[in-house]
Amino acid sequence: MHVGDVVHVDARITWAGCVSMEVAVQISADRWDRAVPPGDVATAHPVMAAVDDHGDPRAVPPLLPQTDGTATRHQYRARTAHYQRRRRLHQVRLECLAEAVHHDRWPQLIDRPNS
Repeated sequence: MHVGDVVHVDARITWAGCVSMEVAVQISADRWDRAVPPGDVATAHPVMAAVDDHGDPRAVPPLLPQTDGTATRHQYRARTAHYQRRRRLHQVRLECLAEAVHHDRWPQLIDRPNS
């Protein structure tokens, strides 16, 4: 991308959870001085959390897919969000266990009844 190029930004919501949403952003640029097809510049998939005026999480409206392609992307993203949550939970459990072992508290974890 160069100074003077015409920049195009295409953004669409690909997934909406309870308090967060993911947006697919595609950026391309047209050269101002040549007749060539637009070139892809960047792609991003930011996830944003909705908060109220006090910084507390707030619900986002549900995403209602309008086409089969949108519905497919939403279903795929919902599945990956589920697996990402499970992976994060597993990582937190491993970090807690590592911390307990480091401070020699791991026997307490093993002897604790399952809850």
